[in-house]
Amino acid sequence: MKPSLLLPFALASHLAAGALCAQVPGGAGIIYGAHHAFTIEAPPGWVIDNQAGISLGLHAVFYRTGESWQRGTAVMYVNTAPPDSGHEADPLRIFAQDSVRFVTETPTMRIVSRPSLQTHDHKVAYVWYFSGASNGRYEAVAYVAEKTTTPMIVLTSKTQTAFQRALPAFRQLVGSYSFLSSDVTLPR
Repeated sequence: MKPSLLLPFALASHLAAGALCAQVPGGAGIIYGAHHAFTIEAPPGWVIDNQAGISLGLHAVFYRTGESWQRGTAVMYVNTAPPDSGHEADPLRIFAQDSVRFVTETPTMRIVSRPSLQTHDHKVAYVWYFSGASNGRYEAVAYVAEKTTTPMIVLTSKTQTAFQRALPAFRQLVGSYSFLSSDVTLPR
């Protein structure tokens, strides 16, 4: 799928094959794929980038102005999980699947439930913190409740100090989320 530029948005797409705009400080993006389209806005002092994370399958990544996706001490990204087995999307089921996988891969993984957050369009975003992975990272993941997909907004950090410092930006990023449509036709 090839996104197109819609001014003033820099487009970012979870399933994009290409993109027209790489970095936009404080910019916003429309993230779309099968059965979903939503907007999200970089917090003040952060950049939205739809090129830097492509090698990892991430088409909307965020880092502080003056840093980079590769070298940022704390970075954020969005991703989506489609519903499985034809069931309606359930963020708690996706979280449970993620948790089992993470703990199986890293038995020392620590998972802590945090208070849920509200998105711009008044959806619930269930939040968990993950730490203790072998790579030493600290993560906050917000799983948004939608019917056709489960958007995940992730903060990941190399240090606990950088993680704590980035949490207000993470909350702002989650708060900027707004679902547009589940009726998305993808180019062939």
